[in-house]
Amino acid sequence: MQEENKFNALSEAFSHKRLNRYLITLDSDKYKSAKLYFYNAKLCARIYPWLCFLEVGLRNAIDKHYSEKFDNQDWLRDAVHENGFLDNEQCITTSYNIKSSYDELNDKSIYSSGKLVAELTFGVWRYFFNKHQFKYGGHSLHKCFKNYNYPIYEGPDPLGSEKLAQKQIFSWLTNINNFRNRVAHYEPICFDKKLESVDTHYIEATLNLIEKILYFLDIDLTLLEKFDNPREVIEEINQLNEKFPEQSA
Repeated sequence: MQEENKFNALSEAFSHKRLNRYLITLDSDKYKSAKLYFYNAKLCARIYPWLCFLEVGLRNAIDKHYSEKFDNQDWLRDAVHENGFLDNEQCITTSYNIKSSYDELNDKSIYSSGKLVAELTFGVWRYFFNKHQFKYGGHSLHKCFKNYNYPIYEGPDPLGSEKLAQKQIFSWLTNINNFRNRVAHYEPICFDKKLESVDTHYIEATLNLIEKILYFLDIDLTLLEKFDNPREVIEEINQLNEKFPEQSA
């Protein structure tokens, strides 16, 4: 009864529509739905620092690569101004986002290259691996992934392997960005894609991908131990699922 009361209180606080996702999946069982809702929130809270850690590591690696490539600490500002490598129609959205952040910092008289780097979202940084941004940046950005094993390519295109690397990395970062947005809004991430059963395989695969990218960026994975371990919550969810196996039949 206590968990049912919790569920009713949650529904009042966060809307019935939000909680109904759990009820539908768990056969209208308010006890299990409330329990899983709190586990899901706890899991999101533990995963988010991992995502932030990856975001900072990625943006710093990109900034370092282009700062050295162009021998210019202000490469990001200059890239979106006249004759910059992002100053073209194919990169217009990325250019707009960077310009907007630059203008805001400049209007407040607080611009610095470091502040501009910190101002941009993960979505902007991942788009540096979009085919157009990657091309105009010189087909070299994958080299900031120091431990990355480049895909093997045999064909007439001299940039074939670089293009394959671009596609693969952009796909990884897109998946993580989509997952990040769900985590940031505490969406249900503990179900399968159709919300038909409790399933943590996707979460585990995403954590593995985060670790893989951090390794490729040559970032010490033991630093993740400073954060609460999200896999402990995954285990709690799996144990709950085993305790009530009928809900996922």
